[in-house]
Amino acid sequence: MEVAGRGEVTEVHRSRSRFRNVVVVVVVVVVIAAVLAALVVVIVAVVIVVVVVAVAVVVVVVMVVVVVGAIPALRSNFMADVMKLNKCNDWQNLELVAVYTLLSTEPQNTDFYRPTRSNASVNIRR
Repeated sequence: MEVAGRGEVTEVHRSRSRFRNVVVVVVVVVVIAAVLAALVVVIVAVVIVVVVVAVAVVVVVVMVVVVVGAIPALRSNFMADVMKLNKCNDWQNLELVAVYTLLSTEPQNTDFYRPTRSNASVNIRR
């Protein structure tokens, strides 16, 4: 193999230069593909997180609406039961009165729910 002079370019130099160019292009393409793949993965992860958070918020809002909407119905049912208890004087079911009192937002006159001697004697006469 002859050694080329300073100004001459041999076939070996040309093939090495082409090989380097091809390697550089391949490396650049691989790096760009890896960056794009990582970007796609990050975007998909963000979309999944946003969807999960949105679903969780919707579920919580629906639960709050259902519970807040159900409280007046529960309170009216408890109030009806409390009135029945008061009329029949069945004071062994005081848990119901306690639950109604806890659910109620208005201050309650607790003397109304307690049996006294006067209404006990009235009930005995009936």
